[in-house]
Amino acid sequence: MISVKLTFAMPQFSPNTDRISIDFAPDEGGGCALAFTHEGPDIAAELAQRAPGDAGQTERGWRQMLDVVAAALAR
Repeated sequence: MISVKLTFAMPQFSPNTDRISIDFAPDEGGGCALAFTHEGPDIAAELAQRAPGDAGQTERGWRQMLDVVAAALAR
């Protein structure tokens, strides 16, 4: 398994910096499984306010970005 840890900020939305952890591990199909963790005061506040079953703005944003990466890798 390979682990990457970094800080992430989007100053246009918040002055805070969050922590991102990404773990890559081989999967049984010969590909790669990705475990993604986003921690920090802004994401914690967002999660506390979202309704059950709502993905939330940050999760939707990360999914969009990861879908773009997946599409690029598929080409």
